[in-house]
Amino acid sequence: MQQESTAQLERTDVQKGTKESRLAAFAGVDRNEPLVTAEVEMEPSADPVAKRMEELGRIILAYSEITERLQTSHDILRQQVERMGEELSEKNRQLERRNRLAALGEMAAGMAHEIRNPLGAIQLYAGMLGSELSRNAVPLGYVRKISAGVRRMEGVVGQVLDFARELRPQRQVMDLVELIREQAEFARTASTATIEVSRIGAGDIGWPIDPLLMGQVVLNLLTNAADAAGPCGHVRATSERMTEAEVKVTISDSGPGVPEELLTRIFDPFFTTKGRGTGLGLAIVHRVVEAHGGSITVRNTPDSGAVFEIVLPWVDAGAAGQEESGIRGLLTDVAVADDVQPARPAGSER
Repeated sequence: MQQESTAQLERTDVQKGTKESRLAAFAGVDRNEPLVTAEVEMEPSADPVAKRMEELGRIILAYSEITERLQTSHDILRQQVERMGEELSEKNRQLERRNRLAALGEMAAGMAHEIRNPLGAIQLYAGMLGSELSRNAVPLGYVRKISAGVRRMEGVVGQVLDFARELRPQRQVMDLVELIREQAEFARTASTATIEVSRIGAGDIGWPIDPLLMGQVVLNLLTNAADAAGPCGHVRATSERMTEAEVKVTISDSGPGVPEELLTRIFDPFFTTKGRGTGLGLAIVHRVVEAHGGSITVRNTPDSGAVFEIVLPWVDAGAAGQEESGIRGLLTDVAVADDVQPARPAGSER
């Protein structure tokens, strides 16, 4: 009986030891080492918590930095998308305009050819009739009026054909300021407005252009500006090298400016607000600038007057000079850009 009690006590001690061993293993304590009090056992638990809080702080800080970088990247991408959207809209607008002008040019060219043939016959017979009536002043005056009208119509037809033809500039390096000065002399013969020509920046600006076509562009704009400025007005033309690959020609006047509602239509063919003109002057100006790979814009100044700005890129004159010219003969009176009547004060008639 005593032996059974002793065995039971040993089994209880073994079970108790097994339980203590499990608890010690779970707590990471060696059972063979003496146990410490509960107060000392709680102290090491503070270090892991602080360390975890520190790690959590670093994670939150890194997350904030990444979020800030993502927001910056998002803003940059959004700006680029908006800019590309604006550029795409502008390219689509230009493409639509070119397609419309191409169709219009084909139609106008067909009509011009049909009109030119009978005009030639009318001019021939008018000349013959004038020879027969050389001694009769009154009928001869009528014949001369017929001839003048025919010449005017031939000029309009020629301008329509010029607009419809493909432009291939024959470039050569020219000093833009000298080109502007030469055209300013022609413009001064038809206007009393003051025309000032200047160069912004030092040095000559030699640029590969077609001197005939670009000269006509400058003459058109100068004549138009002088007409808008009036007899006592002021016209200023400048040339400025913007970069190594771009140059800008600016022509401004002291007139009343272009009516706001016409700014988007001013380069459209056959659009005019004047009683005279065909509405092709500025349209041809626009085509010539585009044929040079450039752009032309118009705006009104805050004070008064209109500003035309032409931006031309650098194109190798040697390679471009090998192209055949698809249009010459823009140096005619009817090619002067007389399509837009300047804006007038409220209450006045256009």
